[in-house]
This record gives sequence, C-alpha cells and structure tokens, in this order.
Amino acid sequence: MPRICKVIVAEAHDGVRGVVGDALTAAGYDVRLVSNGREMRDTLAAAPCDVVVIDVAMQADDGFELAKEAAKCGASVILTTADH
Repeated sequence: MPRICKVIVAEAHDGVRGVVGDALTAAGYDVRLVSNGREMRDTLAAAPCDVVVIDVAMQADDGFELAKEAAKCGASVILTTADH
C-alpha cells in the first residue's frame, strides 16, 4: 500500500488556506492547515511531514526563514504568494 504524503499548508489568509487545503485533500494528501510560523513549527515538531507549502508574505513571519526551518526538518518546501 502506498504511503500518503503529509503536507503542511502555512497561510495566513483563511480563504486561501482553505482552498489549497481542500485541493490537496481531494488529491489524496494528508493535510494540516496552519495560519502562522509558530503553528508551523509546532506542527513540524509534533509530526514530521513531507512537504510544507508556505506563503512567503505572511505578515508576522518571514516565509523564507520558515522555509529554511522546514527544510532542516527534511521537508520539501513550496513557496507561494498572492496579491490579496
């Protein structure tokens, strides 16, 4: 049986986080949604994941620094941003 890929979506905007999370869940991924860097760090510490999708423009956090932290934990990183 294939292993299900675990994904964290770190996005401050509820709507964007929900759309990305719904799309990944529908595609069969095990998705955890977080709204800031602290939650991302806590989630990574609690359970390793395969991929982290990070909004680089989160107001309270530096998305690039979060990406480095996620990569150190062994996760692949996808950086996103949008004009809200």
